[in-house]
Amino acid sequence: MRIIGTSNETYIYLNGIRPREEVALGDGVILMPASCRPTPDDIIAKCKSEIDIGVACVFLRSVSACFRISANTPQDLATMAWNSSWDAVLLGALLDCEVGFTFQSDVPPENFPKAIDFHVTNYAFKGLNAGKVKKIGPSEHRWIATHYNAAKKLMDDDRYSSAVHSLSSYRWHPMPRAQLALLWSGIEGLFSVDYELSFRLSLYIARFLSPRRGTRQKAIFDSVKNLYAVRSKAVHGGKLKNPHEAAKGTVKILRQLVVKCAERKGLPKTDDLAP
Repeated sequence: MRIIGTSNETYIYLNGIRPREEVALGDGVILMPASCRPTPDDIIAKCKSEIDIGVACVFLRSVSACFRISANTPQDLATMAWNSSWDAVLLGALLDCEVGFTFQSDVPPENFPKAIDFHVTNYAFKGLNAGKVKKIGPSEHRWIATHYNAAKKLMDDDRYSSAVHSLSSYRWHPMPRAQLALLWSGIEGLFSVDYELSFRLSLYIARFLSPRRGTRQKAIFDSVKNLYAVRSKAVHGGKLKNPHEAAKGTVKILRQLVVKCAERKGLPKTDDLAP
């Protein structure tokens, strides 16, 4: 990944997500709605190689948001811009979408033809979603404003960051077996369970997601236990029925856990869940 810092402000162009309004993600980092409509001549003029032209042709016109990043020094700016890739990953995990962060520029996407410093940040084709852009609604904006900083602080814990990475990157694997293995590694890591996995994970997840509602706890317990049985077949080469549905169900559980951790400002404590 290539990130530079040459001034006190920079923009990371994003694909796959469309906010309704600006929202602060932390000191110096603001998520903004954006659009980019360059002409072919604009793209050729700003890109330094044929590969970059190709990447820009694929992604630039589908830019739908950006990070505006500001700092006191160019060195701090470069560090913050680099770390903003985790903001893209975290947003994708929390909002159930894939957020691409493919370009950096000294101007917002709307002003692309006026850019002086513009380059491709990475060549991993994230955010190539066939035009399906995640629109952030009012309730999701409120959630981000209220809980996003808590989620960002939890990223310092390897268990949470691993769960977030699993949730944001499972789409890169075309086989549901691989998706299930990755997703469950994120779930298991949150609870640090190493024996009686099926029963304990089902119990812990049900009590963490629904601390007081017995009926809902039972439904979650049964669902997780069934999903874990599919996971076991997946990683041990067993025959699978509806593996794509199992992957979808597992995504839903992992996302609920990641969101609940942020809302509670902490990770699950198994001693409290099963004293």
